[in-house]
Amino acid sequence: MAETEEICRNIPHADIESMAEALSQIRGRVFCIGLGGSLANAIHMAADFRKLCQIDAEAVANVAEITARANDEGVQSIFDGVRISSDDAVFVLSVGGGTSTVSMAITNTLERATSEGARIFA
Repeated sequence: MAETEEICRNIPHADIESMAEALSQIRGRVFCIGLGGSLANAIHMAADFRKLCQIDAEAVANVAEITARANDEGVQSIFDGVRISSDDAVFVLSVGGGTSTVSMAITNTLERATSEGARIFA
């Protein structure tokens, strides 16, 4: 608990305010993505954005589509159905990271978001 408290104390408050301000300026959708437990948090985050902040947010959590894509194309493609534009943002929650062997679905989505000019938050 002490370590968690220390981490929280060291997060620059100005960075949190800057992120909140940037999120409020998004004119498209905010796609909340994650894998495993982070997906559960992303689902809750999207609901809170909609309910509490009036931000058009959705979690990429259609289990049927995710598992169909994983089965047919591999797990790296599970978020490929997300249509991202320059008006949108992607908010990623991840513990695993996105290395050459971990969380490639997230890495691929962020690469697409970057190429479309979407904002990325993490």
